[in-house]
Amino acid sequence: MNYGAVAYEGSICRPPMEEGAFILPVQDGCSHNQCLFCHFYKDVPFRLIPLDEVEAELQRIRALNARGPRRIFLGGGDALALPAERLSAVLEMIRRYFPRCREITADATVTDIRRKSDAQLLRLRDAGLGCLYVGLECGLDTVLTRLHKDHNNTEAIMQLERLNALSMPHGAHVMTGAGGRGSAAENGLATARLLNRVRPCAIINVSMFIDNRAPLFAEVEKGAFHPASALEHLREERALLTNLELPLRYDSFQVFSELRLIGNLPRDRERLLRRLDMAIDDCAARPQPLRIMPRCADQRQVDMAFSTDEEDLRFCAF
Repeated sequence: MNYGAVAYEGSICRPPMEEGAFILPVQDGCSHNQCLFCHFYKDVPFRLIPLDEVEAELQRIRALNARGPRRIFLGGGDALALPAERLSAVLEMIRRYFPRCREITADATVTDIRRKSDAQLLRLRDAGLGCLYVGLECGLDTVLTRLHKDHNNTEAIMQLERLNALSMPHGAHVMTGAGGRGSAAENGLATARLLNRVRPCAIINVSMFIDNRAPLFAEVEKGAFHPASALEHLREERALLTNLELPLRYDSFQVFSELRLIGNLPRDRERLLRRLDMAIDDCAARPQPLRIMPRCADQRQVDMAFSTDEEDLRFCAF
């Protein structure tokens, strides 16, 4: 498909905090692309989008609005995977075309951070790269291994503490239900402990759902993975929210119970917990059949909740 001046393949997901940001694709796919729960890029070869296409897209947007966007999100599964010099070139182009742009953000993996030296990260920061949204998922190494993540939590702590030392802000993607049935209390507490240690500025929690195109779906069909129930998802989020001990922006979407929680911690914790407790009581009183997909009329609605088609220039938030 074409996204403006860019020949782009696959979906683009972005954190809900970036809902108002312009999305500038800089890569196709994901450099890791092995996570069992993810289906977004399984059929998309990893490719760096040519710099002339990136620049043509910036030119196209400037022609539409000379003032340009205030925020830009670098699109692709993990834009920090770009080589440092190439990413620096993208940042320089953005500043040249849109000097009023206040922040440039991107998704990243722990491995992407590890592959950049301190000097490279500092140059990217000084060139305008802002918050990096890192896919941590959960605080249990056994779960990360089972889901084929690119890191363990010791590595995550090491790399995110590097970002902290370099004054580079980062947000955390986490998932309730990642450990499957019976892991709610343990995983919620472990994830809170991890986040308290690495101190992100924001948390994006989306309950894990298993798309039938994701490799984990086959594990469910074989009986090798038993998904958490809607009630377990909610109880795990309560354990997470109760045990977070740092100030941050919190944004959560429970897919199966359709509960959205947004607030700033610690100020809004009690309000969020009250809403969560109401959802837990309702779910416990009216047990739901186990589902591995959300309550959507069709697959397209599931896709629209997490990604976009070529007609949506803003790309859809979680």
